[in-house]
Amino acid sequence: MGKLFNDNIILRNGQMVIEEDGMVQETITTSDTKQFFTTAVNEFFMQDDDDADNQWQDIFRVIPGRGHGELFPFRPKDATTTVTSATLAAATDETSTGSHGIVFNEVGEAGEIKFSRVVSAEKYVKHIKYATAIGYSNEWFSDGQMSLIEMTTEDFRRAANDKMAAIHYGAIVAAASAGLTGSDAATTGTSNVANIINGLNTATTTMQRAKRRPEVLLIAPENEQAVLLAMATTGVAQGRALMKGATQRLRVIVTEYLAANTAYVIEPKRRLISTNRLPLSLGNFQDLLHDSEVLVGKFRRGVLVGEAATIHRLTSVPSTVDSTMDF
Repeated sequence: MGKLFNDNIILRNGQMVIEEDGMVQETITTSDTKQFFTTAVNEFFMQDDDDADNQWQDIFRVIPGRGHGELFPFRPKDATTTVTSATLAAATDETSTGSHGIVFNEVGEAGEIKFSRVVSAEKYVKHIKYATAIGYSNEWFSDGQMSLIEMTTEDFRRAANDKMAAIHYGAIVAAASAGLTGSDAATTGTSNVANIINGLNTATTTMQRAKRRPEVLLIAPENEQAVLLAMATTGVAQGRALMKGATQRLRVIVTEYLAANTAYVIEPKRRLISTNRLPLSLGNFQDLLHDSEVLVGKFRRGVLVGEAATIHRLTSVPSTVDSTMDF
């Protein structure tokens, strides 16, 4: 994790001093101290935060935002057609198995080519502004409270990253909580690992039948041990569970933004959208009324679960391993 100030920069009586080998090399005047602080803050926020959960970027398709919001195709759950041999053979119009109603049909010589009609509604995604401000007391500068200034700035950046992660993972959870996504309980095996394997097999099969490509398994920290053990094996004999190829290909993402004992099998990016209207932007000003230097941060973002079929939730996911049955 980067630092706000270099180790050789200290504050003395409200002035920033640059030292080398214990000797003062440069003194930054009081009038320049706040400008030095502003520059340091902007450079600090440009550095990567190793503690930030940015894994949502592997799940959502990030699109540059424009204007007040964006329009995207949105298909309700009841418009998603499950593929079977019967429906595949009957794919002749927009009500069958075509991708969003787009269907290629057989056309004879000099035959008429029919227009497909995209079966989809439009959903407007508003670019929501998130912002906050915090005051750095001028006494922090005059008293040389470098650590206090630095730790406050670290917390400010951490809060911004926390909010960004929360709104993206929250959209996935909200879609499932609203009953829009598929959902099953991981309780159909005779051991914890078998429960996980059978639950994942059910989820991936359901999604494949809906012409989805499950690639990500999103889990909570409490379930990491049992899930990773299940993913490390192709099956358990005592649990009578064999892992499907689609299940084996799932990439596990662990995040604390989920409730314990829940998991989400996800087709990433295809219809999970994040619009970036304004990345985190910083500004600061002198607040004479409160005798402080104020740091303001804001960003604008829109998040959309465009099709609920891209997510399948598992509940009752085991969090422990039964050594007598799971190995």
